[in-house]
Amino acid sequence: CSDTSAGLWLRSALPTLMIGSGDVEAWRGRWFEHPANLFVLATAPVLCANHPLARLQRWDAASARGWRGPYLRAEVLGKVDVGDGLSQTGGNPLAGELQQDLLGLPAGGALPALDAAGQPCTRTQTGCRWRWHTVASTASGYSAADHELRHPRPLLYFGPASGRVRVTWVGSDGRWGGFANNNPCEPDVSAEGGADDLVICLD
Repeated sequence: CSDTSAGLWLRSALPTLMIGSGDVEAWRGRWFEHPANLFVLATAPVLCANHPLARLQRWDAASARGWRGPYLRAEVLGKVDVGDGLSQTGGNPLAGELQQDLLGLPAGGALPALDAAGQPCTRTQTGCRWRWHTVASTASGYSAADHELRHPRPLLYFGPASGRVRVTWVGSDGRWGGFANNNPCEPDVSAEGGADDLVICLD
């Protein structure tokens, strides 16, 4: 039995991913931890029987710990592609290689998908950020012709690895400006695209 580097899911329990360049395990880890990916809130953990946290696969009322989900219904989520430049510490969602099939929760009005330079994408253009599709990019029935050109941006979840647990929204302009330097619970309103961002700290 072999766990992922993330520790709470077996490799065999993860969906088939479009792997980019570099180390495969590192790529899987970045997909798993991407702020636009809410996989962990919709999918129960599957662990090795000898995993020290195997008990967390089920809810234990006595200790008030364990999986009690799903915390989000699968039908409200969709598959979205976002740049690998966005991580748990912030960054640019248009930068880096493309992370595909992130399980995202759309919010706000419909906006165009963008290329790495921030320009609107055509339907069949490759490498587009913020693009949604109903079929996984690794599936046999996947076709770029089925891409949605306009769709809301996904909410972003920054977990404990970011320092503060936060949910953010990129605002009506669809651009992410990052966090304020002097307050992790506020957007960077001085950054381009940051004036209408929303940051909510959960802890």
